[in-house]
Amino acid sequence: ALAQLAIRAGVDVVATTKGDEALKLLDRRRFDVIVSDWRMPGLDGVQLLTRVAKRERPIACLLISGAIDELSSEVPAEQRRLIAILAKPFSTGQLLDRIAQLGRIAAMKDEVRRMRDAG
Repeated sequence: ALAQLAIRAGVDVVATTKGDEALKLLDRRRFDVIVSDWRMPGLDGVQLLTRVAKRERPIACLLISGAIDELSSEVPAEQRRLIAILAKPFSTGQLLDRIAQLGRIAAMKDEVRRMRDAG
């Protein structure tokens, strides 16, 4: 249902329920925003987004969780500025707004990187 709403909002969505599969997708395709739940089997959301944040090309990261207090202590201090957090419960509109905002930020960072590389 969320994917259908996102597509109607003009967002191209690729979904997976496994963090390691998400990393494989990143090797094959360009993404602007990654949304991950904190608790997933295998590679959890914090581990996934920490690895994503180390990639050369900027990718905006949004972590969602219903356990924000616990999560705050789990996110490494150096990653807190790189990962946006959205607390459950949230509306579809709130999620789509946050994704759009992060997409704009990622595009600006990508443009700065390209200008730096070209200059």
